[in-house]
Amino acid sequence: MALLMEGLERLGDAQEAYARITIWPAGRTGGPGILQNTYGECVLLVCPLNSTSTRMESETPITLGRAASIGRDAWAHPYEHKHGNYLPSRWAMAEARSRGLDDVVMCRPDGSPVEASSSNLLAFDGDRWATPKLERNGLGGIARNALMRQGVVESAMDAGTLEKSTGLALVNSVRGLRFVREYEGNSLEVEGPHIDELRRWWSAVVVGWRV
Repeated sequence: MALLMEGLERLGDAQEAYARITIWPAGRTGGPGILQNTYGECVLLVCPLNSTSTRMESETPITLGRAASIGRDAWAHPYEHKHGNYLPSRWAMAEARSRGLDDVVMCRPDGSPVEASSSNLLAFDGDRWATPKLERNGLGGIARNALMRQGVVESAMDAGTLEKSTGLALVNSVRGLRFVREYEGNSLEVEGPHIDELRRWWSAVVVGWRV
């Protein structure tokens, strides 16, 4: 509670805020890549909901590609624990920037998609919104899990799934929902009944978080 109050005080005049906490067992200093704070047991992120970095849905659709320099596979770093596994994500974002993209999708060695650099992936196959099965390859984020309770299904995806999809989106509990306007140079739909459906589901998720 002391950490939360400190975070809210630092936000100043923010009317609404989002808090995200990472906790590890007492007596440990966290996983690789997390610095121990003064309390030694948790890290807390507090952001205003109405800031440009935490809008619950981006107004501008993004460009997306398939990562060429970094992939996701179980032997590298299992994502059962989030902290300590950010290096592949940083490499993926560096590749995206070098290619003039907003993000890239990291894939398994067989080419099947897993996730973007810091977001879970959603794909529309003409009938339903689906998210890749992660197994031990990716992080099941809380935004992904919440959308699965609304209607998004978990599905096995192969190397050609994204090229065949008529709609793509990324979701992250802090960055929100972002629709993809272009994947590997090919234009995608950013308006239509299926887009509105996902927006409604996401709106229900956000309302639930604010209650």
